[in-house]
Amino acid sequence: MWRGKHALGGLLCLGLLLPGTVCAQWPSDAAVDLALADGAVPQQVPHSAATADGGCYVGWFANPALGEFQVYLQRLTPSGEEVFPHGGILVSDHPTDSWVMDWDLIVDRDGNAVLAFTDLRSGEFDVQIYKISPGGEFLWGADGISLTENETMSGAPRLAEASDGDLVVVWNEGNSVAAIMMQRLSPAGELRYAAGGIQVGGKPGDFAFGPDVVAAEDGHVIVAWIPDSDLDKDRHLAARKFDAAGLPLWTPEVSVFDSGNIPIGNLFELTGDGAGGALLCWTKESNLFFDCHVQHLDAAGLELWPHDGLNVFPGFAYEVVYPSLNRDPDSGELYVFCRSQTTSQNYWGLQGQKLSAGGDLLWGDGGRQLMPIDDTYEAEPHGVVLPSGDAVVLFLQHAPLAYRQKQVRALRLDGAGNFVWPTGTVTVASTLSDKLDLLACPGQGGAITAVWQDNRSDAGDILGKSLNPDGTLGDGVTPVVPSLGIALSGGHPNPFNPRTEIAFTLDRARDVRLAVHDVRGRQLARLAAGTFGPGEHRVWWDGVADGGRALPSGQYVVRLSGSGFARTVKLTLAK
Repeated sequence: MWRGKHALGGLLCLGLLLPGTVCAQWPSDAAVDLALADGAVPQQVPHSAATADGGCYVGWFANPALGEFQVYLQRLTPSGEEVFPHGGILVSDHPTDSWVMDWDLIVDRDGNAVLAFTDLRSGEFDVQIYKISPGGEFLWGADGISLTENETMSGAPRLAEASDGDLVVVWNEGNSVAAIMMQRLSPAGELRYAAGGIQVGGKPGDFAFGPDVVAAEDGHVIVAWIPDSDLDKDRHLAARKFDAAGLPLWTPEVSVFDSGNIPIGNLFELTGDGAGGALLCWTKESNLFFDCHVQHLDAAGLELWPHDGLNVFPGFAYEVVYPSLNRDPDSGELYVFCRSQTTSQNYWGLQGQKLSAGGDLLWGDGGRQLMPIDDTYEAEPHGVVLPSGDAVVLFLQHAPLAYRQKQVRALRLDGAGNFVWPTGTVTVASTLSDKLDLLACPGQGGAITAVWQDNRSDAGDILGKSLNPDGTLGDGVTPVVPSLGIALSGGHPNPFNPRTEIAFTLDRARDVRLAVHDVRGRQLARLAAGTFGPGEHRVWWDGVADGGRALPSGQYVVRLSGSGFARTVKLTLAK
């Protein structure tokens, strides 16, 4: 954590954009997408997480060279304004391999972004975790915290915030065999368990894989995983609850699914039930046919529905894969959305089902057909439950024989399974291009932020769009927070040596932070922080970082930030 305040005095003015109503950055045109990361190098593997104010964090990997992946993070306001400098802040540039395992991003109760990923900084794939504040401060140090430092491969970390505020990380670890490991950290970043974590799943000789974790009651967590993922073994599903000390509360682990196989390339969906239990959903393969099953475990680990899960579409003649499990927190009802397909896997559609809290199939044995099975390709769906109890489904779609010419599409269903929007489906992003890794993140007032990797210009940019509950895009006519603009006025001086003066102006009393960053987004010096009244405020900076270190010649970014806004200006130190 950055400590102290490097507040200075002086008389350089910053030009001010006059306060007034500005338009949100989210485009209202399906042909125009918001670029979050559009640099010259590939930007890949995005993740997003909603913030309490209706905005979100978006993280991704940048791939500037073979064998090099850098982690970046951006924060967006509900109106689509970038809080961090365009292109995001650099979280980590430690070495990794020419391929990237999956990673995770969540938001904690204080609005901080928590990221967990693997890299090769110690010579082997190890799990790293970072906590970054809404203002871009690295709360657990500039290099985060290494959770593993050993000679075995660790990968695919997943995160949850426990009800007591601790952060819990699970991952699979091993080479020819693998175990499921868990570590717990206090909000301050203190390890609750021994270095390297504790084993919570996996048996000798097995290759346990693909863990996930959700919070339960009293600081407990529920971990689920595939017990053995060897190619010559059927892939099953297990789950277990642990207390805050890491002791198992379900003894033995619950064998959720042990008849049939979870196909290669498929994992499972896990969510809490709001009462100390968990809901799990997965694709089941039996006799070369794929269907979808779901199970409800209560707080004691008892299976409330048939062993090996409840078949979600027992009366549907076609296969279903890649389920999206979505729980309505008010009613406890579930929406399950899947891609449907023929057994030859050359005709595709979308299928939906709603289940009562007790497991009744509310849309009948066959569910609802959302998109017909034909030669138009639909990728795996992503569902979001709205505050009204309706559900929105987003998906990628491309015309026959046009694999790299995809659009982002969406539809909304009411509780009875009826289409809400007059057109049925809407186009969220109409530009035909190679798109992948679509994400759907709930936003303000039922709006949904869609984020995806787009290869229209190069090997990958990260783009986004905001979808409103009525099927329209963006909110360009909605007034947002008046612009506080921050810009340098000429001759004060810039470039500067040995010091320069900075001023900012506020429309009303606000809590703000003024800090200097390097061009990659790392904070170097805090110039001012606290509540400031309306009008102009002045500080000066002498090119020194917090702690007194003189900085070298180069370009720096001054950033004024507060709730829902950020303004930046570049300064050049010339010695």
